[in-house]
Amino acid sequence: MSTGLIQYQKNDFAVLAEGSELAAAMLENGDGSPFMESDFPRVKTPSGGGEFWTINGANGMESTAAIEGVIVLRTQKGVLWKSDETSNEKPVLVSDDMKYARLTIPWDEVPAEFQEVFPNHEVPAEVLKENGVFREDADGNPVRYFYWDGPNKLPYCEFGSSTKAGSKGKRAKDYQILYVLRKNEALPLRIQLGPTSIMPIRKFFRQLNVPHTMAFVSLALKVEKSDSGKDYSVVLPKRIGTLDPDAALVIKTKYKEELQRMADAGKLNIIEASAE
Repeated sequence: MSTGLIQYQKNDFAVLAEGSELAAAMLENGDGSPFMESDFPRVKTPSGGGEFWTINGANGMESTAAIEGVIVLRTQKGVLWKSDETSNEKPVLVSDDMKYARLTIPWDEVPAEFQEVFPNHEVPAEVLKENGVFREDADGNPVRYFYWDGPNKLPYCEFGSSTKAGSKGKRAKDYQILYVLRKNEALPLRIQLGPTSIMPIRKFFRQLNVPHTMAFVSLALKVEKSDSGKDYSVVLPKRIGTLDPDAALVIKTKYKEELQRMADAGKLNIIEASAE
């Protein structure tokens, strides 16, 4: 019985095809160095209930109702900003594993309200060392970490801690980051999904019956309304095709493994403030 899913092979991806001009251009234009996070075109969930993605790529701005491609890698980040409102400031805390959050700014720049709370939720150095999280800053000083989850987690990670009027959400924000390779692109898009899209993506991944590098997906958007009456966008993931094993293997070795090494080394850290 037909599943209705489109079958994709290596030659369906411009960068993977035999004699690919795109792959040759990528090699010629590169400087031989590994990928950097800033290399990947950045996309985030539109604010205010937008139904179109906006992509700023090498060919200029693109607006599309759905992004189609292969999810090469999925990571997650937890972020605590100085303010509950959208800001371009550097976050105060960032969690790479959703267990512990590291301090990213000098202590004297931390808002007074946080300075009063943080010490009661600090992760001891011995716990960090046991879990392979301990690190030092450029001056050789231990980076301070605080509990993002568990019985002693920060109160800002609790639902209902948001200071926004009418919000039942958290003051701290959780994000999913998807790296999606489209058929005619050399580099994956880096798509930042806000808190409202975490559950749909989690459910989608758990229901996939093939490795995600074998699934060709569509990421559309729908508009929903918050309890306070504000519109917001939620991602609608759907599997629309299947890659053959050869294509999936090349994508895994060419992109996923390198991106995973970057993530493990703490080199995937860019987070943009969201209005969600």
